[in-house]
Amino acid sequence: MSKTTAFFYGLFMDPDILRDQGLSPSAPIVAKLPDYSFVLGQRASMIPKDGAECWGTIMQLDLAELDRLYSEPSVEMYHPCDVVCQDIKENQIKASTYILPKDYPLDPPSSSDYAQKLLKICSKLALPAPYCDKIKNLVVEIDKNCKD
Repeated sequence: MSKTTAFFYGLFMDPDILRDQGLSPSAPIVAKLPDYSFVLGQRASMIPKDGAECWGTIMQLDLAELDRLYSEPSVEMYHPCDVVCQDIKENQIKASTYILPKDYPLDPPSSSDYAQKLLKICSKLALPAPYCDKIKNLVVEIDKNCKD
């Protein structure tokens, strides 16, 4: 089967989550995607933003596995795009990633559950502290907005 390099930035950045779904990710490495910002509404995505960076993991997957993953009803609205990520040593790595269409409505999240899970994964993968802090602040902001 043909392998592809994919960049994951949400809960899928945890290879254990992919394995739990019957997939076989290999060669996971921590990486960032420059000039993209992580956004969280009812769904997680990234948007282009100069100077921003989104952290996650790059993994190898069979194309068929990636197609199967993104054909699930909860994520079928995501579309692939080609990106150039950087590993910790700032080596450039070409990858595919999946994002929501530009016109997809990003309504505010109704709870911080997703952000809390993401924060645990960021810590588990030892993503840079400033990025973990960004996700931690997102949890606080969501909790505050949900109480108002």
